[in-house]
Amino acid sequence: MPIIPNTTDLLAEINALAKRVAVLENTNPLLHSAITDGVFQVVDSGGNVSFEAGTLPARGNSPAQVGARANNAGVPIWDSLGVLGLPKLLAEVIQTSAVQGTNTSFADVSGLVTPTFTLSRSSTVVTFAMGRFAAEAIGSGNIAFLGVRCGPNTTTGAPAEVDAQAARLFVPYCIFFRTVLAAGSYTAALQAQTSLSGGGNQWDVAYGSIDVWQFGG
Repeated sequence: MPIIPNTTDLLAEINALAKRVAVLENTNPLLHSAITDGVFQVVDSGGNVSFEAGTLPARGNSPAQVGARANNAGVPIWDSLGVLGLPKLLAEVIQTSAVQGTNTSFADVSGLVTPTFTLSRSSTVVTFAMGRFAAEAIGSGNIAFLGVRCGPNTTTGAPAEVDAQAARLFVPYCIFFRTVLAAGSYTAALQAQTSLSGGGNQWDVAYGSIDVWQFGG
């Protein structure tokens, strides 16, 4: 005697099977990749080549090569020759006016423009600060000290210093500070202090720049 399935049950099973097939289609990487002219490519949902390997033609700053390449929205970020786009300038400010202070412990140089930058992941960051500075009062024995802050981290000691001399004399400074920061938004700043308080003792910062560079993770 033949077995006649229930029509409702049969339709339910067919619909369930169709749903499982659809899931497999969406998760099968072979449907989103192809080998063309000896090059294996993986394409993202936007139609951009996100990964490719084989005998590669040039793409952006990545030259033609036999190897592999990873792209972000079609733009190379890594290939078999190394990481592209690093070091990367995150922020830069140029100071064109003089600033003075009398604080006797390190603090951000008030009045200087502080660069702001954002990291999408943990990275090694190097801050460069350069310009001219002086110490007053003339002949007092006062010493002006400079340092750098990047995010919550600061230089150790006083990377730059100048003594108050018989005449007001501005000397050049160049400081770099390497640190590691987590993903987030930050500011960087030049910091200064004077060794003596009162009596016209102060630090003077005249002109300069602060650059912040990302050097990778």
